[in-house]
Amino acid sequence: MLDTAYPFRREQPGYLRFLTLGDGYFEVLVWSIAPTSRPAMPALVDIGSRDASSLALVGTGEGRH
Repeated sequence: MLDTAYPFRREQPGYLRFLTLGDGYFEVLVWSIAPTSRPAMPALVDIGSRDASSLALVGTGEGRH
């Protein structure tokens, strides 16, 4: 279940690395949740064939205090 109480930090190194690596080979589209602008589902689209794969962001590996 998506943890909506905990804010997703877009500056997390793993998320930024994923977007950077994906952008080198694919067109990266990120679907966001409207009220919070929290990214929910990035999609990687192959530029040549226009085939796409989506990934659901269901949580983070970041520790909480």
